[in-house]
Amino acid sequence: MLRRTGLYYRAALLLQKADLSLHECCLLWNYYATSSAMPASFQVEYGAIERKRAQAFLLAFEQIKAFAGISSDENVIDYLLGAYLLFPRLPEIPTAYWRLKTLPKTSKFVRTTYF
Repeated sequence: MLRRTGLYYRAALLLQKADLSLHECCLLWNYYATSSAMPASFQVEYGAIERKRAQAFLLAFEQIKAFAGISSDENVIDYLLGAYLLFPRLPEIPTAYWRLKTLPKTSKFVRTTYF
């Protein structure tokens, strides 16, 4: 479970640098990974995405794939798109997310012994 959460977090950090919306990620995925023809409206939207941002998406895709050792592209894209679900405010997530202090415990563990 921690491994999966860590992969989602890593994907979120990588996509944070790309500054892409979920819709733009889906467009890029459909453009690069599927062989079906895209409608003209999608072609126009794809053309509006800066080349640098598209390259950042592809780099994030390859980095998650290499880091996790996943061979299936469909599984890799699940982590990238899932990052938007787990971190809806993607640009606002801190880079030290795992190091954030937790709230203090409010209840004490009481040990009981039964005879």
